[in-house]
Amino acid sequence: TVTGSNDNFTATYRVQGGSFPSNDISLQRDLDYRITIHDPAGNRKQYISSAGLLSDTIGKRFRIDTTRPSIKTVDMSTDNQGVTDPDRSTILIVRDNDTLTLAFSTDERIIGTDHISLKPQVEFYWDNGTSGQIRRSADNITVDNTSVTATYRIKASDSGFEADIDYRIRFHDPAGNSREYDNSSAMPIVLSNRFRIDTILPKITTVDLSTSNQGISDIDNSTKLLVLDNDTLSIRFNTHERVIGTDNISHGPQVVFFWDNQIRTADSIT
Repeated sequence: TVTGSNDNFTATYRVQGGSFPSNDISLQRDLDYRITIHDPAGNRKQYISSAGLLSDTIGKRFRIDTTRPSIKTVDMSTDNQGVTDPDRSTILIVRDNDTLTLAFSTDERIIGTDHISLKPQVEFYWDNGTSGQIRRSADNITVDNTSVTATYRIKASDSGFEADIDYRIRFHDPAGNSREYDNSSAMPIVLSNRFRIDTILPKITTVDLSTSNQGISDIDNSTKLLVLDNDTLSIRFNTHERVIGTDNISHGPQVVFFWDNQIRTADSIT
């Protein structure tokens, strides 16, 4: 559309989306223009590009960008001090007070966190065990051109859950084109890890006591297993989930026997 009269005119063009027959989607190009004008005598002047105009009459140039930004890489990590679950070797587990970190890079520069409406959004979520989802926004997001890092610390309000964690990501390029991934499966890349929250304490489900004592049951203490010098007492128990084994010094099982003010550490745990 061209409007105006005498010596003042304005030409406008609305970029065509995918619903138009001649659409302008998926473009990233510098945009030039051609202008043709006639004076009342019919003299014709044409500027075949902006290069033909006086440099002091133009302050800026056009660039069309209808290509949405995309994620190129994703890196996931946590500060959890546990060990890798052999049943879930690619799963990164977090518990209370752990921080999970999601870092990703994009194929072009994106708008930073200083822009209120177009800043990146990262949301972590998991099933609540009955119906619906628990959703948590990232505590902190930093942006450096094409690199974004989002962190979330597991809080007391997140206790009582054991579930896989997924995430939603949204960001914009400088032109305002947006990209949103509702979940990790929507990513255009293959992910090597997943997050999982586990804020449920392990529980003992069964306990069995025995000794090597060769005596007989004391009828006055029929429910008690007696031990004397050189006897061995054993406690065997099962848990409702896998626990860390004895090869881990700091997190392996610990069993102590005690009476009055005496404490004895188990000779062996398997």
